[in-house]
Amino acid sequence: MSKELYGGIDIGGTKVRMGLVDHNGRVVFRKMFLMPKHKSWEEILEMVVTFFSDMLHEARFSFRRLYGIGIGCPGTFDYKREVISFAPNLKWRDIPIKSFLEERMPVPLWLENDTNLSTIGVAAFGEGKDAKSLIGVFIGTGIGGGIILDRELFIGSTG
Repeated sequence: MSKELYGGIDIGGTKVRMGLVDHNGRVVFRKMFLMPKHKSWEEILEMVVTFFSDMLHEARFSFRRLYGIGIGCPGTFDYKREVISFAPNLKWRDIPIKSFLEERMPVPLWLENDTNLSTIGVAAFGEGKDAKSLIGVFIGTGIGGGIILDRELFIGSTG
């Protein structure tokens, strides 16, 4: 069975969205669930794994058909340790999200700040696809933004 899809998970302050996309960025399947209140980060991430696995089953796909999963999460990241340093909307500090999910999901995972990923999406597939540089500002449960300079995501010294 060949690899043909990418998974995406967007962990937000009030909801978690996930989906499957093809090589052209076309959404093949998507699901959403409300972010539970008063749960630990471990319980929430276990729910993410369960709901993603259930979504794959419902869409009649398996992990074997995925190239990998991109995960967007609010907050600041420590890229060297691959942890969420601080996500104020979730009240998370020093969360080892990548290693936690890698132990439970048998595909490569990529982790990035959610608004950086949204900015990349606008630059690759949206209104900014012809722009060399752009700034994305996103307002939801919190406010965040991303910067593309010379067609590259600008991270900055602290992520």
